[in-house]
Amino acid sequence: MTLLTSIIDLDCIQVNVNKMNFDRESKANEIQALAYSISDLKGLVRIPIVKSLGIDEYELVDGYLEYYAYEEARKLNPDLPDRITVFVMKPSNEQAITKQIDVNRQVSQINNHATEVSSDSSALALRVSILESKLGEGFHKITSELQTFKAESQFLKKEILETIDSKLPRLLPPLEAFNEILDEAIRKQVFNKLEKLKGKKKAQEIVNSLQAHRINGKEFQSFSDVRNSLDKGMLSPEMMLKLIDTWHD
Repeated sequence: MTLLTSIIDLDCIQVNVNKMNFDRESKANEIQALAYSISDLKGLVRIPIVKSLGIDEYELVDGYLEYYAYEEARKLNPDLPDRITVFVMKPSNEQAITKQIDVNRQVSQINNHATEVSSDSSALALRVSILESKLGEGFHKITSELQTFKAESQFLKKEILETIDSKLPRLLPPLEAFNEILDEAIRKQVFNKLEKLKGKKKAQEIVNSLQAHRINGKEFQSFSDVRNSLDKGMLSPEMMLKLIDTWHD
């Protein structure tokens, strides 16, 4: 006689509450503790036993704890499949399986009676196990969310810096800046550079003259054109060279 396992849909399994020797409410802690274990392991070690009622229709015979725990585990871990591995009771092996189930239940009853004195300690240990699982799950969730937050914050930081950088006025080469001096941001750049060399008053006079030249539509082709557009002595060749040399300082 060979005992084989099958994988069947959870929806195909019926639970007859009138037949089962299992109090789900009193076993809530056991169910929850096992559910966390199933969720972590992504599967059951001990599998339920079902009886075939027809095509894709089964009745749960034994393994109620495992069955209910697996249902709870799927709430904790939605990635768990909606199918479960079971032993299927058939006419050829029904008597032998039933006998083994009875033996297991008798042994379980004897063990329960023997450990009745320490039931409070066992219940406490079980609750501690559930609490540890919940804390572990919470820590994993917090860690995952923190990693996501860090990734998002890094992306946001990069985006903000790129935006700021795009908004900052470009420092154009000197000749190009003189030709763009009608732009307010460029005017300020040229004024700041001239102010360091000529002082505020002279810098403003030079900027005004350069703007007047550009308003007339005349483009500077060289630095000589820049100097020629200014009044005599306003910007000497030496001062022009110094301005060019210190432009990017």
